[in-house]
Amino acid sequence: MVPASKPQMEKSRALPRLSIRFLIFVLTLGALLAWLGRLAWQGYSLPWVLVLTLLSTLLFFAIGLIAFFLAWVPAIIFFSGRSDPDLREGNPFAEDQLPPQILPPQGSR
Repeated sequence: MVPASKPQMEKSRALPRLSIRFLIFVLTLGALLAWLGRLAWQGYSLPWVLVLTLLSTLLFFAIGLIAFFLAWVPAIIFFSGRSDPDLREGNPFAEDQLPPQILPPQGSR
């Protein structure tokens, strides 16, 4: 319970709320990645394996993201203005109609 003298803060939807624990985690992860990169640059083999594994994983997700946008953008452009009247019939999320009843309503008991 919040004391009456302390005003309650509202959650902002515009800015992400980052905790100090999260920021320390990100900083530590960045330092470890920089250290691995430095060791790989100096010629050690295990950091090369780790750095290349990380880069190939990031490349995999980047290719997936590009493929998603290559499919999504034309779908938005070509299908954004179309409205099919047959889609409203039987659609439980359409306005002005009740969802289909699986079991008929029973009287009050």
